[in-house]
Amino acid sequence: MISNQETKKEQIIFAAMNLFAKKGFAKTSMADIAIEAGIGKGTTYEYFKGKDQLFFATFQWFVEQSEKDADLSFKELAPKNGSDKIRVFSKSILNSIKESEEFYPLVLEFWAATSSSVYRDKMKQSFKDLYKRIGDILVAIIKEGVENNEFDPGIDIDSVVPGIVGAWDAIGLQAWFYDGPDDGFNMEKTMKSFTDLIIRGLLKKK
Repeated sequence: MISNQETKKEQIIFAAMNLFAKKGFAKTSMADIAIEAGIGKGTTYEYFKGKDQLFFATFQWFVEQSEKDADLSFKELAPKNGSDKIRVFSKSILNSIKESEEFYPLVLEFWAATSSSVYRDKMKQSFKDLYKRIGDILVAIIKEGVENNEFDPGIDIDSVVPGIVGAWDAIGLQAWFYDGPDDGFNMEKTMKSFTDLIIRGLLKKK
């Protein structure tokens, strides 16, 4: 059961996420966050010593949620062949990007913080762990496909996987820059076309 204290802490974190995404970290104050959360300013300091600590808490929540999304999709992959597993996993990444679209400016803040924040080293390591977790799932899928004689055994998996994960990131970034399909970028279509291209490249040549 979630305690009232935990609920209040999440309330502050979500309020901070909304404001960091809308106004940016620099332009958001603890007083702003308290108002957004509907609590007194002093209450925020009962849970977080300052804005930097709260920012790191929003980052931790984001990473944990991203890892949960990856774990959930991996469990759903069991009965499928390699190509279908990659399609399902790619779609789960797409859904995760779409669900967090309003917070994408906050993701950019996270990236920037890996070079300047007081939590730089911790955030950098958390990003590395997150990308590794997603990459490991993809590595397992491709290796299984190779073992099942579906994918080309000559694939340099360690080089291919970071490229795929990086491309997924780039698709999410472009989706935020554009205003939708009418602005010349269709994220769903792009993700599908890219995934099909990757699968064709992985398939064992006949």
